[in-house]
Amino acid sequence: VEEVILSFPQLEAVYLLVIRKKGYLEELEVQAEKKEKFNLSPSEQESIMKLLGKRLNSVLGIAVKVTINSYGTIPRQEGKAKRVIDLR
Repeated sequence: VEEVILSFPQLEAVYLLVIRKKGYLEELEVQAEKKEKFNLSPSEQESIMKLLGKRLNSVLGIAVKVTINSYGTIPRQEGKAKRVIDLR
């Protein structure tokens, strides 16, 4: 996941994986964060989310919901980062 996210120059190396239960299915959401120096238009952001979702689907073999947050939205961790939030 990190390798795919880092292939986008507009995105930070900070991300979260959120797992949710939706009925009988489970959903994986990848929350990425745009870099501070990039001011993306809504259409650019939508385009990056779609492309990131396609690349993650190709690598992971599952459909992934992608969200791009503003810079500083995802908490930074000292030491080992907690990247997975399991809400099942």
